[in-house]
Amino acid sequence: MPKGGRRTLLKERRDFILLELLAAYTITDILVFIVMLAIAFKAVITYGTWLYGWLKQKFGGKTEKEIQEEVQEEMDEEARSNILQGRLLLGEQKMKDHEEKIDKLTQMVELLLTSDRDNIKAYIVEKHHYFCYNKKWIDDYSMDCIEKKYETYKKENGNSYVGDLMKELRALPKQPINKK
Repeated sequence: MPKGGRRTLLKERRDFILLELLAAYTITDILVFIVMLAIAFKAVITYGTWLYGWLKQKFGGKTEKEIQEEVQEEMDEEARSNILQGRLLLGEQKMKDHEEKIDKLTQMVELLLTSDRDNIKAYIVEKHHYFCYNKKWIDDYSMDCIEKKYETYKKENGNSYVGDLMKELRALPKQPINKK
C-alpha cells in the first residue's frame, strides 16, 4: 500500500469517528464532557501535589519551597543579627568617646574650681590685710562684696583659714575711729 493511501485511509476513519460522535452527542454534551475532563485532570494534578507534600512531611523530608523559606529566614535572621551587632559596637564606641569627653570636662571643671577657689582666697587675704592692718575699719559695701566671695569659696570646699580671716573682718568697726 502506498504511503499516501494509508494517510487517506486514516483521515477517512477519523472523519467517520467524528461524524458518529456528532451524531450520537450534541455539541453541548461534548463541551460538558471536555470541561469535566479538564476539571478531573486538574483535580488529579492537585491531589498528586498534595500527596507528594504529605509523603515528604510524613517521612521527614521537606518540600523545596519549605527549604527555600527556611534558608531565606535564616539569612534574614543572620542579617538582622549582624545589623544589631554593628549598631551595638557603634553605640559602645560612641559611649566610650562620650565617657572620655566627660572625664576630660570633669578634670577641666575641677581645675577651674581649684583655680577659682585660690583666686577667692587670695582676694580675701588681700582685703583682710588691707582693712585689718591699714585702715582698721571696713565699710558695708566692701564687707558685702567680701561676704559674697566667701559664700562661693565655701561652696567650692574652701578651708577654715579663710573662715578665721572672715571672723576678724566682721569684728572691724563700720566707720573710721576718730582720734582726738
